[in-house]
Amino acid sequence: MKVFSLLSTAALTVCLSASGFCEEDSPQEMDLRISQLEKQEVEETVVQTMNNGSSYQNNGRSSANDMMRANGQMSSNSNRVMDSVHGCVEQGFVLKGEFLWWHASLDNLEYAIALKGTVPQNGPFNLGGSFKFPDFKFDPGVRVSAGYDFGKDNWDVIARWTYHYTDPTSHASAGSDSAGLFVINEYLSPQGVKIEPLAETARAKWQNQINVADLEMGYDYFFSNMFSVRSFFGLKAAWINMDYDTYFGNANIGGLNGNQQFIDLTIRNKSEYWGVGLQAGFEGYLHMGWGFSLYSRIASSLLYGGYDTRIRQTDSTGNTFRITANSEYRQRAMAQLAVGLEWAKCFSNGVLLAFNLGWEEQYWWNQNEMRIIIDSQPTGDLTFTGLHAGVRLDF
Repeated sequence: MKVFSLLSTAALTVCLSASGFCEEDSPQEMDLRISQLEKQEVEETVVQTMNNGSSYQNNGRSSANDMMRANGQMSSNSNRVMDSVHGCVEQGFVLKGEFLWWHASLDNLEYAIALKGTVPQNGPFNLGGSFKFPDFKFDPGVRVSAGYDFGKDNWDVIARWTYHYTDPTSHASAGSDSAGLFVINEYLSPQGVKIEPLAETARAKWQNQINVADLEMGYDYFFSNMFSVRSFFGLKAAWINMDYDTYFGNANIGGLNGNQQFIDLTIRNKSEYWGVGLQAGFEGYLHMGWGFSLYSRIASSLLYGGYDTRIRQTDSTGNTFRITANSEYRQRAMAQLAVGLEWAKCFSNGVLLAFNLGWEEQYWWNQNEMRIIIDSQPTGDLTFTGLHAGVRLDF
């Protein structure tokens, strides 16, 4: 377009000179007139470009970048990545791997109360105590993603798989100044009598394994050269398997002032859950320049699925008590919140490499369906909290 403008200006100049309009003009006046004609040509070109809606009707990644480049708002420095949250590649594949360092916990896993004080043979007693529960800890996990970015259409599709496993334990024993360990999971005698035993030792182990599969479709939108949002929706499937084993040694099933009868008691609890449902959310990126971006993610899901639960109580006298509950279908909700920092580098061969480090929280409502012998309505929420560190490749 610049070449055609100069040719048009030169031709017009020749015509004016030939017709005698320029006979009395000085060279300075001639240069001024040519400059004015060039400016007029540029203004007409800008108006024509703005009227051509096909170039900038898409408000997503590609059109936003084109407009910012046209206005001189995007740096040509390759260290400053201002493209889509999925990279600088016009369209192509997306691969990402993340290391997880999460702290998993479940409500209502208290298994004993360590009592302090003594119990007289006659008269009232005055006891205090503290709850005992598994020592929840941080454990590693992994999350991998693969997808495709459709480029100028601003749409992308991502498949993701998440895995995490934890197995915290705990143990307790009655000291010299202790009245014993009060067993919360009440013992059911062969006669069907509920008994609250006191034990000398106790231990517990909770195991939780979670697998999550996500399939989401997202749309990128640039509000400015510094802020972008990716909205997404899709499907989520989850498999959560729990085991909770407790052991009580030398447990007095006669009570505080009852007959002295001691047994070893083992209670094994198991819960298997699967669910599938819809999810939706947003990802936001604040592009700070030089490849650095602050990011956040908010998502929620509703899953419908089933629970299979089992409990088995055995004691050292050979008594066994079992309860099963299969195919109990429930709707459950979960929420996810994450924030972090990303650094990305866009290479000249159309490849983007990015590293990220962030903090993440997940909340799974009412996941504790493990029953005890007496309590038929268990409750408890499952939570994950911790770090994630990842690397992403767009090509």
